Amino acid sequence: MNEPLHPQHSAPRTEHLSPVEAVDRFAQEISRPDFLTWEYGDWMRRVNVELSHLATLLKGHGDSVQSRIARMHDFIQLEPDWNLMNTLRRTLREAISLRQDLGATDLKTLADYGVSTTEQDPSFVTH
Repeated sequence: MNEPLHPQHSAPRTEHLSPVEAVDRFAQEISRPDFLTWEYGDWMRRVNVELSHLATLLKGHGDSVQSRIARMHDFIQLEPDWNLMNTLRRTLREAISLRQDLGATDLKTLADYGVSTTEQDPSFVTH
């Protein structure tokens, strides 16, 4: 029987999600509290896995979508500031814009993904 490796964190099957739902799933996944307890390098690798999966799901949705995903990859991995919460906020802002690029009619905020807009980080986040 094929069971997920981590059943408590099994993501819904993404191949049946709309593009906007796929972006929402990405944003929700990378802002989970258990994602935020890691060092930046571990967080970056995990987020890159999620971002690569999202990029695959959104292939063929236009240059602006692909450019935004590439920009996210650049500041997460290639030009990081090493501050996990700042990078998470920036990534989520890009994801919110990506939703709009894909035609979302509802506007999301950082708070919709459980992230504060303030610079004060949760106590469990390490830098």
